[in-house]
Amino acid sequence: TMDMDPHQQRAVNLALTKKFCIISGGPGTGKTTLIISIISQLLDRHGTDLRIALAAPTGKAALRMQESIKTQLHELTLEPALAARFPAQATTLHRLLGLGRRPGRTTSQRSDPLVHDVVVVDEASMVDLAMMWRLLHALKKDARLILLGDRDQLASVESGAVLADCIDSLPNNVARLEKSYRFNRSIARLAEKIKTGAADEAWKSVTGSDNSAVAVAPADWLNACIAEYRHFLSLAEETADPIHYDAVFKRFKRFRVLCALRKGPSGAEEINLRIEQALKTMKIRTDAEGWYPGKPVLITRNDYDLDLFNGDIGICLPDSASDGVLRLWFEGSDGSFKKVLPSQVPLHEPGWALTIHKSQGSEFEEVVVVLPEIDNRVLCRELLYTAVTRARARLSLVAQEDIFKFSVEKKTLRHSGLADRLAG
Repeated sequence: TMDMDPHQQRAVNLALTKKFCIISGGPGTGKTTLIISIISQLLDRHGTDLRIALAAPTGKAALRMQESIKTQLHELTLEPALAARFPAQATTLHRLLGLGRRPGRTTSQRSDPLVHDVVVVDEASMVDLAMMWRLLHALKKDARLILLGDRDQLASVESGAVLADCIDSLPNNVARLEKSYRFNRSIARLAEKIKTGAADEAWKSVTGSDNSAVAVAPADWLNACIAEYRHFLSLAEETADPIHYDAVFKRFKRFRVLCALRKGPSGAEEINLRIEQALKTMKIRTDAEGWYPGKPVLITRNDYDLDLFNGDIGICLPDSASDGVLRLWFEGSDGSFKKVLPSQVPLHEPGWALTIHKSQGSEFEEVVVVLPEIDNRVLCRELLYTAVTRARARLSLVAQEDIFKFSVEKKTLRHSGLADRLAG
């Protein structure tokens, strides 16, 4: 048994009694615990043959879903027979639906029908309308669909706030989780104020002096970031054996710079360039193509042959199996690592600084959030909320008061058109 608050209890009951349900809550509200509880009870009721799929919109989100379920299963004392029947892997929706190995090769826009009795989708706020449509069409008649997500996060880039629309039009199928168990309390408070549009209060909670977890970044914030990344590089340089590569990946997940924009002086491209240039002056040994141990890359285009997807992060490390030649390593969903020759890697960019959009589905101990110095149409409440909730322990904000407040006050209105159709 698991200790649950009333909101969590209601969510479990809803998932067990409805064929379609949405569990909405911010990071740390216990969605993983719930899924384990729901799946355990479903397996208990329906027996071993129950076919369950765990899925997420991106490879990164699927990996995280799988990792957190695995970690919690380890901590909970489930009967071994029950634990053995748990789905071991999460997959991308793309792969679950068997959508063309190459985008052009999908024989029809329809996916193959799914055999699963239960489909659980994490990070559902990132699912666009076309993908949601395909998923609904692919489900067999009596299948159960459980969507997990955070309605206050950025909606999918492609089309509209599908999750928010579903939540608004199907209130009887929605359970909301209120209490965050994982966050630093100051970060949780700030996220709450941003969510409700309380700009003055949000700014006060950033500038309040009693608070070391949330703060405005000092003027030399970039040097502090470079120093942090230099420590990471030292670890990468000392690690030559793939057995220890998980420690390198773990260390890299501790800290990240997140930018509201891609372009411009405070955009991710420029910040990446400045970090990379500074690190290169620190006597890093680079090869002829400019690769060096610890260099992180962000994949920006899907490569179906290499099984690499937009948003995946790779780290350049030596391959002891071939004389220490540098390879790019990526985490596989089963905890293993796959290696790719740097020359084969699809379109990519440095991974020191990410846009907030690209950081969705990730979490870091410490985050530096960089807003532009002049107003930009990208800025909005959901963007800021998404950025703030990537940080578990510490958050530094590179922002001017007026731009910050403007972002908190501006709510994006995006409809997928789904609500009207659902309401019929």
